[in-house]
Amino acid sequence: MDSFSCLNFIDYSVFATHIQPVSLKFLELAYEIHDEKVIDFVNTLVIKCQSKKGNSVMNNAQHFWNTMFANEEEYLYGTQPNAYIQMQSPRLKPNSRILCLAEGEGRNALHLAKLGHTISSIDASSVALQKQKRLLQAHGYTIDALHQDLEHWQPQPHAFDAIATSFMHLPKPLLSKVLKHSVVTLKSDALFIGEFFSIKQLGYSSGGPKDSQKLYTIEDFASHQEGIEFIELKEEIVHLNEGTGHQGQASVIRVLFKKLG
Repeated sequence: MDSFSCLNFIDYSVFATHIQPVSLKFLELAYEIHDEKVIDFVNTLVIKCQSKKGNSVMNNAQHFWNTMFANEEEYLYGTQPNAYIQMQSPRLKPNSRILCLAEGEGRNALHLAKLGHTISSIDASSVALQKQKRLLQAHGYTIDALHQDLEHWQPQPHAFDAIATSFMHLPKPLLSKVLKHSVVTLKSDALFIGEFFSIKQLGYSSGGPKDSQKLYTIEDFASHQEGIEFIELKEEIVHLNEGTGHQGQASVIRVLFKKLG
């Protein structure tokens, strides 16, 4: 049995109550010694119990990401933008108002701000938001950053010219909800640009969750057709070079759609 097979036998409702807080501390220690196998294993334990404990789990998720981003001297996924977002940036209208979902430490926001756009962001991690602001301020830009779990996001209708996101790890029902909310908050002809880990990422060690409910198929996106037109929707193997957090070959789904009317 490999290290992840035993996860099938865990009662996650019990784990969420009694074991997860200890695991989060263990995760901190794993990052200190840079043990990737331990990080993956404990990360999977934490993620798998998140559906079992309501608000306390949301707080644990915030704790988890705060721990991931705790090193003030390092940006876990680097400060360069996601390659797909960078590739699609020329499609954006000049002086766009852009929302970065699950933005993390600010690398995509910085890239888009440098192109002359006005940036807002949402992230569950208070540490990430602080690092976003610091990163953009260091380059002479500002960001309107909202500390919120996407489960509780109430989108403002017709507010943004584009949405950008990379490697947003959500349970599939929440992903569906966020995609629908994204359409609500986009203006007519506005763009959604996103890169996500596919279910085939389970066969790679370049990053991402080990929970199949937070890894996606083409159909998870293609099933959302109302009010949008897909410009690109494809699964492919890419090479990631994003800080220490994403390194190596990866299976991703690239999503680009336009809001209609």
